[in-house]
Amino acid sequence: MVFTDPPYKIAQDYGTNIDSDRLCSVSSVIATMREVGRVLKPGRFAAVFYDNRILPLLFEAVRGTELVYQRQVFVYRSNSVHAFCWHGWMNCTDPVCIFTKGGEKKFRPKSPPPVKHDCYTRSRMNADASGHPAQKPEDVAEHIIGWCTDAEDLVVDPYTGGGSLLRAARSLGRRWAGSEISEKWRDVAEAHITRNDLLSLNNRMSGTDKD
Repeated sequence: MVFTDPPYKIAQDYGTNIDSDRLCSVSSVIATMREVGRVLKPGRFAAVFYDNRILPLLFEAVRGTELVYQRQVFVYRSNSVHAFCWHGWMNCTDPVCIFTKGGEKKFRPKSPPPVKHDCYTRSRMNADASGHPAQKPEDVAEHIIGWCTDAEDLVVDPYTGGGSLLRAARSLGRRWAGSEISEKWRDVAEAHITRNDLLSLNNRMSGTDKD
């Protein structure tokens, strides 16, 4: 499985930065999703947190690949006093777009978790959050991973950030691998995922419960 939360916030902070809109980071999803479509096994899942405002970019990124869009599930933040507002609406939901490689035969887990509604409601961040501004709830990640993988399957996150998605994979007994170009968040993620048994090599991380 590929499970990731790529950068999707456009800053629009017009200063001296040559990339003030962070378009280089946001558009990296195009190359990434092409690689996801290449390496993912047939019938397996790619789940991607994204932003409703720029969803067309994600769907453009999978054009020409074998990734088939299946559906969205949502994380709803009920306590969103600082949410982005547009006209008469607050942005309180984070969509998770779910794709499979090929659309015919989808993977089914041997021991799936309970069925839940397609909207996960949360009021606040995790108590043990890494401090990353885009931290996602680990229990939600565990439920998604539980439906998309079996024990000891590999979960890959190409935008590891604070490591919450990989920590969820580890807690379920999945193998995991991630990459993060920011040295700051790489170090935070390593500590957040593995606590005292760290393994790092440049900007790449990998591990299993047997390590």
